[in-house]
Amino acid sequence: MNDANAEKCKYDPVVDTFNIGIAMATVNFSVPDDVKIEFDEVFGGRNKSAVIADLMRKAVSDERRRKDRERIFRALTARRAQRPPVSDKAIRASRIVGRP
Repeated sequence: MNDANAEKCKYDPVVDTFNIGIAMATVNFSVPDDVKIEFDEVFGGRNKSAVIADLMRKAVSDERRRKDRERIFRALTARRAQRPPVSDKAIRASRIVGRP
């Protein structure tokens, strides 16, 4: 891309907001050729920017969920050390109580 084209492709929040109604960022990244070819085959005819935006939203959601799970796991395992030990016999007995 020459300098003139690069200048035209820069993100302009005023123009993009006017054109589509919301502010849009421009993201540029590289992927292996085989991934690009398969992506084009699978998502051909669809708005690729919308597909990528949906995938990015899902990735953000997945990562937040993973971090939440990790935080919860660490909190639960930290509490384990504070609980009094219970024997296997006591655990088995508690499972039987109240059953016919």
